[in-house]
Amino acid sequence: MNTPSFTTESTMGNAMLVVIPQRQHFVVRFAILCYIDAFHFQLQFFTNAMSIFLHSQIMIITII
Repeated sequence: MNTPSFTTESTMGNAMLVVIPQRQHFVVRFAILCYIDAFHFQLQFFTNAMSIFLHSQIMIITII
């Protein structure tokens, strides 16, 4: 009686071991994508701010 439950448990455990890394891998990939996206957005924002700043500086220089 005890052995069948043990085998099903072990197979379930193996299935879980197979499923968890895949899910973790997906989560990790998703996190990396989000991080890259956020970094790209920050970079874009920074470049926009810099271009606005430089443009304003140029405007000030031309006014002076």
